[in-house]
Amino acid sequence: MSLNRFAALYFATRRLRVNDFPLTGIAIIGAFGIAVLYTALGFRPNCGFVFYPSTFTWDKEYTDCATGMSTLIFYTVVAIATWTNTLNIATAFKLTVDKSVIQDCLHVIDLVNSIFIFKLNDALWFQFIFLSISFLLIHALDGFVMLYFHPEVHPKCLHGKGRKTSSKIVTIATPTFHGDRKVTTVMY
Repeated sequence: MSLNRFAALYFATRRLRVNDFPLTGIAIIGAFGIAVLYTALGFRPNCGFVFYPSTFTWDKEYTDCATGMSTLIFYTVVAIATWTNTLNIATAFKLTVDKSVIQDCLHVIDLVNSIFIFKLNDALWFQFIFLSISFLLIHALDGFVMLYFHPEVHPKCLHGKGRKTSSKIVTIATPTFHGDRKVTTVMY
């Protein structure tokens, strides 16, 4: 999943200059910085997570440091999901459900399952469902959300036999402070 996100950011923005979109550059650098910071904090002794192959689950080490990291990660994801959904709603000026809102909510559901819900029952099957199956299901649903919102990558079998799709490429040139900027998009 990380490779997917990297590719989506890198290939889409590799020809853009940071000066063209300074706020986007700051956001990408900030997200990268937070990820590196959390990774570095996890390298401290007795502050990591352990994989249990017998139950196919990840769990924190039972130390104050690991418990604090687990709590910090949970509240950071909830805060970021809340912040991005607030920005999505503010940008749209109306409550619409779009791709990023659904994706943020999916990952918050996975965190709630893996931190709180699995503790409600000690049965191994219950914990397996709310830890491992939840993790896999959330990422599969994330892929379906991406597929649903990007019809240009749909397989031909989903287009229908009688339906013809036409598209045209439109280039829009707008004068900016940095010079002319051309935006090319595919219109369906």
